[in-house]
Order: sequence, then structure tokens, then C-alpha cells
Amino acid sequence: MYIKKYIILGCVAMSVPAVVLASSNDKSSLQYKYKKEKIDEMLKDVLKTEHQLVPKYCRFIAISNVAKEELSSAIPAIKLAVLANSTSNKNVIIYLDKTQDAFEEIKSLLKNYPVTIDTYKNSDELINKVIANQSNKSSLDEHRLAIITKSTKMRETLASTINSLGDNPKNIIIDNFAYLYHITRSEYDKPSKEEIKRVYDQIK
Repeated sequence: MYIKKYIILGCVAMSVPAVVLASSNDKSSLQYKYKKEKIDEMLKDVLKTEHQLVPKYCRFIAISNVAKEELSSAIPAIKLAVLANSTSNKNVIIYLDKTQDAFEEIKSLLKNYPVTIDTYKNSDELINKVIANQSNKSSLDEHRLAIITKSTKMRETLASTINSLGDNPKNIIIDNFAYLYHITRSEYDKPSKEEIKRVYDQIK
């Protein structure tokens, strides 16, 4: 028996130990129950979108689900998040989901910033790459991963990342920053039953 833990950030940091005893495919396992608890907490959190809430001190940033027609909304949020972190840390790594529609446009944009660019195709690969690039430093930013995506996909993306963290032996702090797309801030704060179902479907 061994202890694994991670932290999900909405407005408040949370840390709860997870004991993994059974296959994650077994929905009665403690690992599955732990993932569900973390998603329960995430759904109660106020997720971030306003500029004053942009995540800072994150060495790792993942950008996903951006479509070309959304670039006018996405680019300001991406620029803000990258600038907020790269100005204080010259070792920031940006992970781009290579399956997203606007992959080439975002990659071209990021070449103007002093960051390292890498790619991933799913949350499992993302988490593995973050772990591989973590240094032995104890500084907070070495353990912080910011998720940047559209508001309509943020909870699903966080849930998928939570699922991938189930087999993570290190501490990782996940933060979030969304750009509003076809939704108001008020609507963003109140997920629909359909969205909630999609979120829980991410647990495996």
C-alpha cells in the first residue's frame, strides 16, 4: 500500500491522500472513489476566467480544444497566461494538444515568447511529460500545471487530467484559466446536467 496525492486548484488549493489498491477499471476501487471525490470538489469550485485570476508561478501550461474560429477569444487568454508565467520563469514549457484545430496558429504565436514548446495527444501523455520534466527543486512552480482551454471544455479537460493523475507518484498542482466562448460567466458557473455527465464519464 502506498500514498499518492495531487492538488486541484479552483480558488482554493486542496490536498487529499489517495490510496490505490485496485484496478482503476473497478468502479468500487478506492482510486475510482478518490477521482470522483476530486471531481465533486472541482464541480463546486469557481473556475477562473477573469484576467485578475490568471494563474501564476506555473512552469507548465497545457493548451487544448482551441478551434480556428475561436482564436480572437483564445489568443488574449493565451498571451496573458504565457506572459504571467514566462516573465518570472525562463524555463516555462507550453504543451500543445496536437489534435486541436488551431494547433499551427497557436504554435506560431508562441514562437514569439521565451518558452519551450512541446506537444501531446491526450491527458495521459501530458501528465507523463510534466513528470519527466519536473526538476528536483522544491519551488512551487515546478509542481504547477495550468490548463488553458475554452469555457465549454474546461471541466471535461480537468476531469480527464484528474483521471490521468490517478497513477501519478508525484505532487502536481493543477490550475485553470478559460476563455469564454458562446457562454456567459453566469452560465459558465452553472454546468448543465449534460456537461456534468460528460465530466464524470472521464473517470476510468
